Amino acid sequence: MFIAARHTVMTRIRSSAMPMNRQISARTSTDNWPRPSSIRPHGPFSRSPGRTRMRIKPEQLPDHLKRKAQRIAWIMGEEPWQRQHCADQFRAHWREKGFTERLYFVVEKGFDWVALEEHLNAPSLFGEDKIIELALRVTPDDKGKKLLISAAENLPPDVCLLLTSEKNDYRLLNQKWAKAIDTHGWVIQVWPIEHARLPAWISSQMHARGLQPTADAARVLAEHVEGNLLAAIQEIEKMTLLAREPTIDEVFVTECVAQSSHYSVFDLTDAILDRDPAHSISVMRTLRNEGVAPAQVVWALAQEAHRFMELARGRQRDGSVDTVVRNWKLPPQKKKKYLRLAPRPANLVAALELLHEADRAIKGAVETPVWPTLEQTALLLAKK
Repeated sequence: MFIAARHTVMTRIRSSAMPMNRQISARTSTDNWPRPSSIRPHGPFSRSPGRTRMRIKPEQLPDHLKRKAQRIAWIMGEEPWQRQHCADQFRAHWREKGFTERLYFVVEKGFDWVALEEHLNAPSLFGEDKIIELALRVTPDDKGKKLLISAAENLPPDVCLLLTSEKNDYRLLNQKWAKAIDTHGWVIQVWPIEHARLPAWISSQMHARGLQPTADAARVLAEHVEGNLLAAIQEIEKMTLLAREPTIDEVFVTECVAQSSHYSVFDLTDAILDRDPAHSISVMRTLRNEGVAPAQVVWALAQEAHRFMELARGRQRDGSVDTVVRNWKLPPQKKKKYLRLAPRPANLVAALELLHEADRAIKGAVETPVWPTLEQTALLLAKK
């Protein structure tokens, strides 16, 4: 989603707890755990060359992990919650099997593939099996492609390899290195939930947490979150705590949503759309004080930045943005605001770079202060 920054990042993450997106728990009492050779007597790389490639949908992953888990997976797609959720499930499964060390790399221009090869082949300093993660911000260079083919075909028994990327690219999947991963592991593609399907998705998430929503309850929450799955999950988890009985109706959902905060991320994007920098910063600071997750703000600002970029390209192409805006599923009044905009491409590039940096900071890859970075982004987007 974001424009790649210019530094290679590697972090070693070790902890006794695992928050959603960053940590792996320390090994506890693993003497009797089966080793990889007993878990996988016939590893993925002993298969015949003619193995049929299989794409797995996110909702199919838990079942596949139970039946015959692969030690190499590539999760790709623009929707951040599903991508992170799949990654969490993959990590959790292999952590239970003894892969308790986690190494995290961000693959950007100039990435050191030699260092990665050393980590793939070297035994762990602590004698633990390890999960190596690669966040692909750019397409691997020739050295990287060669290494990934080799890793897919001959992955060491004490290593799991997890790749993530922020867009679905079929051209990429046709390259030799990508086919090697697809052949010897899993490719899991995530897609944004279509607006028409969102109430059903919300309903399934509520049922999974023991709630019994009415159709109207799911519809009201879907209208509130406008496609932001992370926001939907946070609201559902709050309802799980507040509900006195399993049945959830639209009145209860409306009350919960009203209690969420004085402002939402949509108030922030509205302030940006109104070209009001001061109000944008005021909303941003209110969101921060009320404990809104910065990942939600990143999502909202990134969506706005990409819309602005589409407008800028339309004006550069033929001076018209009518067709661009007409294709967006937005209320007519909001579309009118976009039609009046003439965003500056330079500001948008800078905003996307800041969002990428904030995203990396949230994931623990860099120590950049998140909220000040998001404030700078909002100011750039709100500039006339």
